[in-house]
Amino acid sequence: MMLKISKQTKFLIVFMTITCLVACLGVYVVDKTTKNKISKMQQLIDGQQKQIGDLMVTEEALQDKLEVKEKQLDQLKKENSQLEKMIQNMNRKVSYNSADITEGSNTTAFQLKKALKGTKLEDLAPSLYKAEKLYKINAFVLAGILAHESGWGTKINYNNNLSGFAIYNRGGGKTFDSKEDNVIATAKLLAENYVKSGQKNFHGKSLEAVNTDYCLKDNGNTDWHWSEDINNIAKQLIDKANK
Repeated sequence: MMLKISKQTKFLIVFMTITCLVACLGVYVVDKTTKNKISKMQQLIDGQQKQIGDLMVTEEALQDKLEVKEKQLDQLKKENSQLEKMIQNMNRKVSYNSADITEGSNTTAFQLKKALKGTKLEDLAPSLYKAEKLYKINAFVLAGILAHESGWGTKINYNNNLSGFAIYNRGGGKTFDSKEDNVIATAKLLAENYVKSGQKNFHGKSLEAVNTDYCLKDNGNTDWHWSEDINNIAKQLIDKANK
């Protein structure tokens, strides 16, 4: 027995079927559009992430460059500070006190070289500076002794003996391996025998007091011209160093 469907029911079925198809088609269209939008959004996000990544790389590179520049700046500041100290050292006043030859000269090797410029003692500036630092004998007193005893380095009585070390009454004298050794030995001799109370030849710390036993005539009397000459030479050198 066949079921008879009215025209109205058929129409309703057709209508509902068409409605479902349209709805499904709409969902498909919407879904495709949405996917396209999502795809574009993803591309945009990917692009932005790449830009961010590039910016981060650039920032790291800039940070590295900044660190390098900061280190260079620190180095320049350090070098500038050293230059300022050098300039201050070159410009500072040196001194010599004939009443106390253990009083420091406040000199530098540069200033000693400046004072001895044009003489054969010029190259001994570092040695004189070293001797003062080691034995606390004023470098300009030592330079005066060298200049007086060696004719400003033009004559050497014994090998590398510029200071007349251990030359007594035209006899004796010591040989040194280098001129610097002679300078250091002379400062050591003064420091250990002439300028401190209780020492063998101590008569005071002045240049004249040292002269009492340091430089004697053939008859055994003190040659006071020695300290006068050393004093005058030291003052001349001080004036040149301070110009």
